Amino acid sequence: HRVEMLRLALSDSGDIEICNLEEDPHEKHYSYTTCQRIRSIYGQEARLFFIMGADSLLYLDEWHRGLEIITLTNLVVTNRVGYPIASLSPAMKPFVTEHMSPLPDRLEETNFAPCCRLYFLELALSEISSSAIRAKLKRAERPEELCSEVYTYILNHKLYSD
Repeated sequence: HRVEMLRLALSDSGDIEICNLEEDPHEKHYSYTTCQRIRSIYGQEARLFFIMGADSLLYLDEWHRGLEIITLTNLVVTNRVGYPIASLSPAMKPFVTEHMSPLPDRLEETNFAPCCRLYFLELALSEISSSAIRAKLKRAERPEELCSEVYTYILNHKLYSD
């Protein structure tokens, strides 16, 4: 269902490809392993980016091989409401200091390394969360954050209801 909802939401975005490497429900999926597989598919010189919210960065050292992900891809960290980077754990501060790089002035492909850099991307903050969307759906409210195609799919398949 999640893949189909992604397809619906991204139907007008021709440059985005949905990755199905984590499709097997019988396999345990770790971000590190998925990044390894993507790196093997695209090669050592491909410029790869793993995008995460600041909330994930704060606990990256608790993930399975979380700090090693940067050896396979660049990390792009977006700000999140309630998760200031200033609250990094003592274990994470050296990691961030070692890998942090300023975003280039011009965002062209040649300005990025294939991996091993950490970029902070400041976005206009939004309170949207999957938990809040699911709560609205359980109350039979239409979440304005969802495009109509995804909302219709959820209703047709009776997702996120009791």
